[in-house]
Amino acid sequence: MMDERIRKAMLAIEEERIDEAIRILEPMAKEYNPEPDALVYLGIAYVQDERPEDAIKVFRQAQDIAEDHCVVALFLGRALRGLGKLDEAEEELRRAISLDPEGPESWIELGKLLYDKGNYRDTVRIMEEAILLFPDDLSLRGTNALALHRLGDFTEATLEWETLYKLSPELMAARTNYAYTLLLQNRMDDALPLVDSTYSMDPTDYRSLVLKGIVALSKNEIQEAKNYFERVLKVEPENVQALSRLAVIYHEEGKTALCDKYLKVAEQYIDASTECWRGLCYAYSELNMYSEHMACLTKWSQNDPGAAAPWIAIAIEYNRISKKDEALNAWRKAMSLRGYIRINCPSCGNSSKFDFESYDDFNPFADAECSKCGENIPMPRGLLTF
Repeated sequence: MMDERIRKAMLAIEEERIDEAIRILEPMAKEYNPEPDALVYLGIAYVQDERPEDAIKVFRQAQDIAEDHCVVALFLGRALRGLGKLDEAEEELRRAISLDPEGPESWIELGKLLYDKGNYRDTVRIMEEAILLFPDDLSLRGTNALALHRLGDFTEATLEWETLYKLSPELMAARTNYAYTLLLQNRMDDALPLVDSTYSMDPTDYRSLVLKGIVALSKNEIQEAKNYFERVLKVEPENVQALSRLAVIYHEEGKTALCDKYLKVAEQYIDASTECWRGLCYAYSELNMYSEHMACLTKWSQNDPGAAAPWIAIAIEYNRISKKDEALNAWRKAMSLRGYIRINCPSCGNSSKFDFESYDDFNPFADAECSKCGENIPMPRGLLTF
């Protein structure tokens, strides 16, 4: 039978009376033979009280008493992650899953941790396994979609964002990421209704404004695009997507000083975000700044070493200027980071996936044959979804 003190502490935690829960549980933790549950809930209370070091000590104590306790492993993993001890956290979260694979929380935490570590390939592998168990979990699908995006697999990322959108159409992140991924692939007809409905839902959200600006720019509606991107900067002054596109717009208008101004501001705000780098690379490309474009792509690949997306962009650029050897190396690097090759048939839309390690002689320039319709797939076009 559960100790009444633990029951009161649990209720206090549930009602967010954390100080009271700690006052109840701390004396119990100091007893000669403390109850494992008392230690577990004390650790949870410490986590809620933003005391991760104390939480780790208590969870370790609980682990010594009840080694195979999945809740201890889960919350210990969370506390270690909070302190930036990612390798130790990963070990505990994997233990939590092995002890209780039917609990989605451990899968969710592990996916987020692997993503934070930049191990996108393993993130996708773990998330796909988890989604088989919990197909309607928004967090699992969101993490998977983000990791697929970093791997440059927009085919799968689009499907994942679409599923998220259908599961939760009111979720702004699902709507905007789905629409943005469609736009990256130039699927304008698919993206437009979603962009418009998202903007109608919240015309002040910077994400919906960015989408409207990208659409307007693609239609050569320059003044309208400028208006949207300027509105983005009022909400989020450091938005590289808006800054980069405004630089391009002002260049086209012959306003060199304004172009340089927005470009310099964009360069100041680059970080590890894929889309920051993508935005700046877009500007350099549109402004015909070849050296700066290649340097930006290279820095992107260095800043996000687990991502295949920058290497795909590098391969495309080398291919454009007919540097075949450099393009080949970039394609191989991208596929090795991703762990698989995806070939899309432009004729029937079929997508095939192959394990990269099984193709030591992978040649991105050798045309392939679609396994579904039998049509020739020109390469490396078949490797692209944008």
